[in-house]
Amino acid sequence: MDKIKNEKLRKDMFLIGVLVCLFISSFFNYLLFHSLMGVYSISIAFAIFMVSWNAREYNKGSYIIFIGIAYLFIGFIDLMYMISFKEMNVFAGYKFYAGQFRIAASWMECLTFFIAFSFNDKIKLRTSYETIFAIYFLATVSIVSSILYFKTFPKCCIEGIVNTPFRTWSEIGIVLLLMLAWLSLDRNRRRVGEKAYPFLVWAVVFTILSEIFIFISSGPQELFNIIGQFLKLSSFYMIYKVAIDLGIKKPYAAFFREHQQNETSLKDVALVDMETGLLNSRAYERLKGKMWVLFRKSRTNVGIGLISINDFDKLKKEYGKSMSRKVLSELIEVTGAIISDDYFFFRIEENTFLLLSGEEEEKMLNSVEKIRKQMIVNVKSKYGIESNINYGISESDSMISYSMDSLYESANESLSRKKLRYMIRNMD
Repeated sequence: MDKIKNEKLRKDMFLIGVLVCLFISSFFNYLLFHSLMGVYSISIAFAIFMVSWNAREYNKGSYIIFIGIAYLFIGFIDLMYMISFKEMNVFAGYKFYAGQFRIAASWMECLTFFIAFSFNDKIKLRTSYETIFAIYFLATVSIVSSILYFKTFPKCCIEGIVNTPFRTWSEIGIVLLLMLAWLSLDRNRRRVGEKAYPFLVWAVVFTILSEIFIFISSGPQELFNIIGQFLKLSSFYMIYKVAIDLGIKKPYAAFFREHQQNETSLKDVALVDMETGLLNSRAYERLKGKMWVLFRKSRTNVGIGLISINDFDKLKKEYGKSMSRKVLSELIEVTGAIISDDYFFFRIEENTFLLLSGEEEEKMLNSVEKIRKQMIVNVKSKYGIESNINYGISESDSMISYSMDSLYESANESLSRKKLRYMIRNMD
């Protein structure tokens, strides 16, 4: 534990050291500081996209995929902002592209937060990652072309004037929209996840403060502007932390959970009769011990009833498999309507079913006799054929001297005797 804490402390100290060096560099070479801050923030933005995009299989409909796609294009616009900084001398002529790219990136970021946190449910239901990617791609192409080629994007700075009215109102609109996103995030706290919530809150708060500090700064090298850039980097890092948690840690947990669920599902299928949906003989063998303990704790009686459809093989030969399935379904439907919730219902063999109950033998006999009579009437009226069932019942009020196996054997002997008598009668 101490080793882990020391490792974490070393990482934190290294990160703090890097940030301190960056801050000091701003007073000696602002262009270097600006470029390094741009590289770090852009790298984080691209990392957010890579992590969330590669985890989309396990985060279907998640807001983090939506945000991750957006940050790919936010990072690209930030890249354009960095290289269009007038001291970089990348673009000839007009020297104030940087302000336009910065405002465009801020608008895209605040709109992304607002949509992701306000319409989380709709994103889950109607998410098409390709469509979202295409929308952001077209928006980015439009922004870049409107700034560099068509020159239609409103100017944010003019020589002699720090801020244009467009930039002023844009900053106000961006901050207000971020506050609305914060309110939506708070309302959807449970949906975004308790672990992710504080990081997302800090991301929004850092973004709001970043916009305010950069807006009120009197120039690029002014202290407020430097603080604003650090706040923006912190905001990106908060989103990155959420992407790592939802995009890497949880997908691995989801991967193992999915495999466990698949394994459980296969086991469940093996315990269920696929034709009827009832528990099968394997399920009975696995559960009988637990059920015996259950009855011993809650009941004074335990009884087993075995029900078998007469001449089931003959029925299939004369009327076909479809008719035999109908008779089978009829027995299951009648039985389900008559027995109470206290019964356990299993299909032991092709035409033999097991009822397990905590009722006395007389009550079980009455229930099974009702099933037999109703079965005869229903099959005759619906399908016009004769059908009957045999049954054997065994019950005990002593759970010490008997076991589930002994009750089953007793019920099976009773059923076998009735089947034998039925065969002798038919032979006569």
